[in-house]
Amino acid sequence: MFDNYRKAVENELEKILKPYECEYSKLLEAMSYSACGGGKRIRPALMMEFAGVCGGDPYDALKFAAALEMIHT
Repeated sequence: MFDNYRKAVENELEKILKPYECEYSKLLEAMSYSACGGGKRIRPALMMEFAGVCGGDPYDALKFAAALEMIHT
């Protein structure tokens, strides 16, 4: 289960921080490098598991979990 959460969060981070040509492309590139560099992803996994324990769908919390990881990073 944890591995599924980790993969989902990493996919979401890559989708959110996908570099594209814009005024802030260098900033996005740096953010992507830092956030998508890998890691345990324990914080977002805990958030998703907590959503499930409370009766919700853990994947409904995916964007929030990715945001938490971005704030931490």
